[in-house]
Amino acid sequence: MRVVEEKIYLFEELEDSAKESARDWWCNITDYPFHDENVKSIKAFCGHFGITLKDWAIYGRGEHLTTNAESSHFRGYTLAKAKQLNDKGYFPESGLWLDGTMIHSFYENFKKTGDALYAFQQALESALSAITEDIDYQFSNEAVDEMLIINEYEFTEDGKRY
Repeated sequence: MRVVEEKIYLFEELEDSAKESARDWWCNITDYPFHDENVKSIKAFCGHFGITLKDWAIYGRGEHLTTNAESSHFRGYTLAKAKQLNDKGYFPESGLWLDGTMIHSFYENFKKTGDALYAFQQALESALSAITEDIDYQFSNEAVDEMLIINEYEFTEDGKRY
């Protein structure tokens, strides 16, 4: 029998090179945490106009959305209705942060152009941009460091998870 002693460190106690190893570990075991919520928000936005989200892929730098949106979905939709929606800022069935991003984009583009279909498409583009930014943030050193510290993960001296 042999006894092996090993020093164990919290993330903030590691040397910089070991911190990189710890961050790599976290990023390799973690998926983007808000994918389902974002899709729910996009579906709620589309549903508000009677539009169906047909296909989607949301991941860093490779997003696309396909809907059945046509001008007819917006017949009779007024700036006053868009303002009411903007003032509310969310959908009851979703209530997520992405709601406000799309609603505000829709309202501003509709107000500027008077073209609701264009405003709708721009709102979806704003959602994809916001999601990409959030993905970038969630896997940034700042966010990963925060997660490793808050959860008090322990590591060996070289940054391997203990």
